[in-house]
Amino acid sequence: MRRPFAAAWLLLPLSLAAAGLVAQEPSAPNRTPPALRRSADQTYLTYPEWFLVFSPEAYADWVAERPPTDFPFLAHVRDVWAGYAAVSAEVPDETPTNWSYHAMIWVIAGSTTVEYAVRAVYETTIGRLSAATVTAPEPDGHLSAEDRFGAEIARDYERFLRQSAWYDFDYENALGRLWFDVPFTTGSPLRAIERRYALSSEFLFKLGYAQVLRAASHGTFDEASFVARTAAVLRGLPEDAAIEGLVVEERFEDGAVLVTLPRYEAFVPAARALAATGADFEEICGNRGRILVSLRAPTGTPAPGRALRREPFAAGRERILFDVPIDELAGTLRTIAPPAEIEHIYDF
Repeated sequence: MRRPFAAAWLLLPLSLAAAGLVAQEPSAPNRTPPALRRSADQTYLTYPEWFLVFSPEAYADWVAERPPTDFPFLAHVRDVWAGYAAVSAEVPDETPTNWSYHAMIWVIAGSTTVEYAVRAVYETTIGRLSAATVTAPEPDGHLSAEDRFGAEIARDYERFLRQSAWYDFDYENALGRLWFDVPFTTGSPLRAIERRYALSSEFLFKLGYAQVLRAASHGTFDEASFVARTAAVLRGLPEDAAIEGLVVEERFEDGAVLVTLPRYEAFVPAARALAATGADFEEICGNRGRILVSLRAPTGTPAPGRALRREPFAAGRERILFDVPIDELAGTLRTIAPPAEIEHIYDF
């Protein structure tokens, strides 16, 4: 015969613990120095910033082979805002709202929305009309020397964004090169004139806007937020591990080590190299919760962690945005193999 009170006895220790009557094992102390910590919400809120790196990359890929006339500007506007909504919903409830960072996202995403909307209208009207006047494209497939130069600048800009703020890009130099170094395409004069107008307008506007944003950014965020290093506490790191950019800052009695690694784009190969040694993460920037990762993989590939969003970015391939516990990050990296590839690890 079942005795109802037996279950109550089994649950008593849990009830006492919840009431604080049974001593609980304290959580492990944070071993990252305060100066090297970053808020837990940063791993999520940095995604919209990085999407605005991936979008110029997609544009640079596009214009490397064809004119920008049919580039899906408005689809990218949709994706930046949808991505922002998806990651914002995952910020831990106990994390204070980082209003300054949200404001920064609103500014850059809003600016991109306006820019892409204007460019979508312009390219599908005036840009398309000028493209129609070209009877003999350049040997490399571009419509004009001006188109080729625009593609070169798009690629330079995309690469620059991976380690630097967009407003530090040298638009003045790009403008000078356009007018003094690029030969005028005499075979397609209407296209040459239109492209020079379009590129000059873009460079001049961004040159002025960059000066405003540069001043505002450095006035809003303290210098620590620009430190290009990421702190991590590791377990199981071999003493002879040689990883580019890794600096051992402190060794703990239990064998764990505090290290600093390159931040931003360079964090990805460093993290993968650490994972390959068999090491595991315990903390990243003082956080022990979850970390955001994005993967580029064939459409329909299972997410290696908790999937937050999927979006197509090329024929038959999609971006998978997912997160994993920090102590499972290295193990997850060890399981990812071609044709899937890590796009970015959002290191707070």
